[in-house]
Amino acid sequence: MSLCSKCRGLDLVAALRRAQGSSGPRRSKNDGGHGVVGGWYTFGRDVFASALLCELCSLVCQGWRKWRLKVVREAMDDNIFDPSDPPEDLNDDIEDMDIYLGGKTSFDFLRRKRYCSEGRKWNYVLAVTCTKVGNQGSWEVHDPLVAELRITHAEDETPGELADFGLGVTVCKDPMSTLSVSIAKDWLGNCVLNHESCLSKAEAVSLPTRFLDICDRNDNDHIFLRERGDEEDRRYVALSHCWGTTRPLCLTSATLETHKQGILVQSLPRTFRDAVTIIRALGLRYIWIDSLCIVQDDAEDWRREAGRMAGVYRDAHLVLSATRASSDEEGFLGTRPRLDHIAFPIESSDNPLVLKLLSPRSQGEESGIDTHVVADEPLSRRAWCLQERYLARRILHYGTQQMIWECGTVRAAEDGDFGSIVGDQLGRLKQSAILKTTVFNTRERDVEGYAEWYAMIEDYTGRGITRDSDRLPALLGLRVALESEVNDTYLAGIWLKGLLEGLIWCTASSDKPLVRPDGPAAPSWTWASVKGTVRFPIYSWFNERASWKVPNNFEPMADYISHSYTMNDGVATPSELRLAAPVVVIRDIKPRTEEPPDSEAILGSPPERSTVACRIFYFRDLDQTGEHREFWIDGSFDIKEEENTIDPSDLHIVFLSRLPFIFEEPDFLEHRFGLLLARQRETGNYKRVGYVDGCLLREDVIAAFPREEGDTVDAPEINSLAPDPLCLERQQVTII
Repeated sequence: MSLCSKCRGLDLVAALRRAQGSSGPRRSKNDGGHGVVGGWYTFGRDVFASALLCELCSLVCQGWRKWRLKVVREAMDDNIFDPSDPPEDLNDDIEDMDIYLGGKTSFDFLRRKRYCSEGRKWNYVLAVTCTKVGNQGSWEVHDPLVAELRITHAEDETPGELADFGLGVTVCKDPMSTLSVSIAKDWLGNCVLNHESCLSKAEAVSLPTRFLDICDRNDNDHIFLRERGDEEDRRYVALSHCWGTTRPLCLTSATLETHKQGILVQSLPRTFRDAVTIIRALGLRYIWIDSLCIVQDDAEDWRREAGRMAGVYRDAHLVLSATRASSDEEGFLGTRPRLDHIAFPIESSDNPLVLKLLSPRSQGEESGIDTHVVADEPLSRRAWCLQERYLARRILHYGTQQMIWECGTVRAAEDGDFGSIVGDQLGRLKQSAILKTTVFNTRERDVEGYAEWYAMIEDYTGRGITRDSDRLPALLGLRVALESEVNDTYLAGIWLKGLLEGLIWCTASSDKPLVRPDGPAAPSWTWASVKGTVRFPIYSWFNERASWKVPNNFEPMADYISHSYTMNDGVATPSELRLAAPVVVIRDIKPRTEEPPDSEAILGSPPERSTVACRIFYFRDLDQTGEHREFWIDGSFDIKEEENTIDPSDLHIVFLSRLPFIFEEPDFLEHRFGLLLARQRETGNYKRVGYVDGCLLREDVIAAFPREEGDTVDAPEINSLAPDPLCLERQQVTII
């Protein structure tokens, strides 16, 4: 496939010249209405037709389709339309939509800052837009389509007449090219010298118990296992990698002494060889690799060194991430594919420009890098590797398409995209942990204590791990790092000062049900008792369920009393958790209807229902007037297969939190979170088997309750306008 005559006629060099001296879009008044580039197709239908034979038109259409998917996703997230009555053409292909077939095309030429320690540099982007025809409403989701194409020159070509434009260079196919290595050196050197927030106290940093010396001047063919001594140079690199299913080379009791005598570089798995190559190129000498620096068949050594994991990754001069490799045998320095690129010829030069299609940007996003660049890589799917990324002060990712740099100041991509960062990921976890505000005492969103921790757990539970028994040990480094900074108690993946929020978890998707892990069971109340991606809905409740609502405070309905431990293999593990909370007996269970219930409230819209709850539970208790009333509430069992094995007469709800949903006078709705518990007849203790999350229902309608008299719904003590509509005494419950 080549370029069509219209695309070959585009004068991008002239457009680049006009873009000089401007930081935003540039338009010419004499280019036929096509922004900075004239003479191209006028209507979307012409571009669609040309895409069958033209590389550039095809790339533009690909970008428009990606943009369309983004627009639809954001419209759904923002509740632009009624999900039960979506626009008829919501899922149509853009080539089947008259609104875009007849839409007019236009160009913008954009300059965006490019990360470079030498000073301000620019990336140049050609934005090709197809604007809808007609005056349809916003609820019909017909936003303009935009395809953004970065303009660069190839790394092995001389810019020629384009030298003065300062174009970025296309990412080299070879990650060990001179240019790529110089970029990595530049990132590291600039961070060490200029990023004050990334610097560790050199006098406090020490080498790990064991490490590998890869730069012995007398022997370049071997690396040597060393034990910590009085080395002056304490800079070392820690490797973050996927082991894979085999263990081709490990440190054992039998190989401990022989590894000190030297390990032949060529005998190393490919990922380790690649790491040696990179570290030597960066001018560093020491590396720490878990499988070669911890004695793998010595349980005591493993336990001791695992407890030091936080310090190893935190104190590392650099964490090197084999992000693209799914195993140690695969390596991470292979040739990098060049996706969504085309070569664009220039009449006055033998050297073509390179146009790369960029990922669509979110609303209001002006700069930054595509978050999926790292998130979609094999290493990001492994549970053990998450804490290594969080603990790193600075980390260098080798991805499938390019390198990515992360530190406490900036996140930068090899292609020049970047975004500023305030503190590294561990720092943000700590900051969240020490906040005095929680979901129970603030009306602000996204500032609650431990929000970052539980967001991290949501990511973590979606990752794979070889042994289910490692699910909590794989967070030990982060736990140790936080315990040294925060005055709090850690309970099997949940922090005591964020206890109620941490107990309110559920499956993240009804399409991916939770299962029980193999091996020793964690207490039923912790997310570690299940396997699969979980979420903590109390943190995202307003954004996802009632984004139009001024936040009320969540009210705690339970108090922590105490917890106890059991000993497993010499390690104390939390087991029983005792709370004082309202408890009700479940009297009936029904499937939840697909149709949302109506509301008894005269004014206002009720919040969206939980997307994963599939049952409603019936209970009876006293209401405000002292009368027995019947109520239902949405919820689900944690494990679908266990539902039929539990005697319904043993089921109870323990309420943990309420959120009165206040409208203008005279009504409010009552939203509650709680745990579905099965009472153990032998002991009287309870075991979690599910959760509840929803408004109180009277059969098939959302119950409305009378408000107390007050000034306005914006009153500072807004929750005082909505007293608890149920008269429930708190009881002590022990959950195992």
